[in-house]
Amino acid sequence: MVGRDPTPGAVVCLGETMAVFACAEAGPPSAGDRYRLDTGGAESNVAIGVRRLGVPSVWIGRVGDDAYGRMIVRELRAESVDVSGAVVDSSAPTGIMFSYPRTADLYAVEYRRTASAGSRLCPDDLLPDLIAGAACVHVSGITLGISASARAAALEALRVARAHGVTTSFSVNHRALGWTPETAVEVYRSTLPLVDVLFASAIEAELIVGGAGPTEACELLARLGPREAIVTNGADGAVAHIDGYTHIAAGNAVTVVDTTGAGDAFVAGYLVARITGDKPLARLNVANRVAAVTAATSGNWRGTPSRRELDELTNTRDTHSR
Repeated sequence: MVGRDPTPGAVVCLGETMAVFACAEAGPPSAGDRYRLDTGGAESNVAIGVRRLGVPSVWIGRVGDDAYGRMIVRELRAESVDVSGAVVDSSAPTGIMFSYPRTADLYAVEYRRTASAGSRLCPDDLLPDLIAGAACVHVSGITLGISASARAAALEALRVARAHGVTTSFSVNHRALGWTPETAVEVYRSTLPLVDVLFASAIEAELIVGGAGPTEACELLARLGPREAIVTNGADGAVAHIDGYTHIAAGNAVTVVDTTGAGDAFVAGYLVARITGDKPLARLNVANRVAAVTAATSGNWRGTPSRRELDELTNTRDTHSR
């Protein structure tokens, strides 16, 4: 474990973070292409977003004892994310992701994560006392899919949180990851009874429950266990089903530069708004605004705004409930 006393009352994010090589050139990779080195992972993106918006956050995960692993821990620490739960694994490398724009508006992604440090996350890596004192524990479907031990760690984190009355949050973040859609859906559905706040894209919601559009899918997801089900639909905004009521928030119009990490930014915005006492519609508005600003910049989390930047850069659009 990386040293430092853990932060109480934080959003604890558990999962994989990788070194990211992002190509600047459109088209298939070619000799001489320029790449930008970055870091990225669904849960660490959320941790950074939460922290930038003013709420403490913790990242629990594994990195290799290599230059990329040290870079990840350094970047998270520079963002004031608590890394006391980071494990440095000397027997496995840090995972790597390559991304490049195959066309001007279509990104291709390749992973080098087999037997990576991040995939070796296990229940022994958890900090039960930290989870018990957290404001919220967040995991994603990526962690459920990268390995059996990582899945066990994520599920145990949700169980420990539930046992101590801590809010549990789950973002589907569906990836192929070597499993069939049928297997993935079975795992997602079996996880939902442990989840208080669920995030899914419209495509992910349809995969899990079907439904005639985001609103119906959102209501169907809520029946599987979550107290709050939120379905995002890109520029068209988001819908939430909470305590029997449906809330709909329009998206924010921006010039999209890179949608990578925008969904994680939405999660961060929603969780912070929830923790700070906002009503459901206000939570959706904040989340949509954070995601919009992030999508208007490049990188997994570089453009995620601070609270001050959010107020300066965006405007809230009309919303309604029924």
